[in-house]
Amino acid sequence: MKLLLHIGAAKAGSTTIQDSLFLNRAALAQQGIAYWQPSDATVPPPRVLSNLFEPGRKPLLPKERLHFATREESRAFSRREWDRMAAEIGAQGPALTILSSESLYYLRPGPILDELRRTFSEIVVLMYVRDPVPLYRSALDQLIRDGARLADLPLPAQVRLGAADTLRRYRQQLGAENVILRRFDRACLAGGDLLVDLYQQIGLIHGQPVAPLHPVHSTNESFSAAATLWILGLNEGFERLGSGGDAAQIQRRQVLLERLRRAPGLTGLPKLTDPPAAIQDWIRRANRDDIAFLNQHAFDRTLPLEGPDSDAPLPPEAEQRQAVRDWLLGQVRPEDLARVLVAALP
Repeated sequence: MKLLLHIGAAKAGSTTIQDSLFLNRAALAQQGIAYWQPSDATVPPPRVLSNLFEPGRKPLLPKERLHFATREESRAFSRREWDRMAAEIGAQGPALTILSSESLYYLRPGPILDELRRTFSEIVVLMYVRDPVPLYRSALDQLIRDGARLADLPLPAQVRLGAADTLRRYRQQLGAENVILRRFDRACLAGGDLLVDLYQQIGLIHGQPVAPLHPVHSTNESFSAAATLWILGLNEGFERLGSGGDAAQIQRRQVLLERLRRAPGLTGLPKLTDPPAAIQDWIRRANRDDIAFLNQHAFDRTLPLEGPDSDAPLPPEAEQRQAVRDWLLGQVRPEDLARVLVAALP
């Protein structure tokens, strides 16, 4: 049996891809394609399969702590889900199965592929990678929503694409012809659209055109800058990597975030901007090797990723931290924060 394994990367449209595949699973099944997703009894589903390969010492994230008391419990659940997937796909025997988990992106492919080969004889890997500058902004936005404090946010030099290593490792395991890398950029996507591009790739692997019946708009959208910065302040009293026993607090936090997400009074407020030029250059310097490799071996050379402006050493961490703080707090507008506060209170 054949498998298309979508591994992200994170912040490159994975939630939109998963929502579209789930919504169109019946139409896909009629074409001999099975989209398999872990049990919706746990959140977030993309982490369920990857948890089998996570080290036991890795702390549980807030949404995981709603369901598991220890990393061992999450790994045991992951094991059961892997076995359930193998049994269900084995019984169905689809021409093509699709799995999607951006949480697999940074993990070593060997153990993952060994597990998959128990069920699938052919494996094709698909990954989307974005420019490291908007990746950094988007990663900070997500981390803040997940509970990170200002001091916990990664520095510009610490967010890495990792695409070169991931691409090399999967190519070594599967052959270059079975690893598809796409650039998450409208100028590089088929039809200038992520889902058009996705279904084109699925059709090429399946051997016939595949089109979704149900459209899906972009999901997991970021909050406004004002809401994001208000949440950042809230995070000073929250333990993102706690040891458990805080399920009630996590649930109240989720209710609050959902209230902000749905608040009509926050519609149209500006979102976080890309960082200033100096921070952008630090990000590109930290990702210099990845950028050069992708431009040389993976991307259309007429649309290369922008490289760093200089080869100078990266500044001290304290200077980077202060620059990130100034960039974030420089987007505070009191009138917008007032609207967030009104929306936050029931």
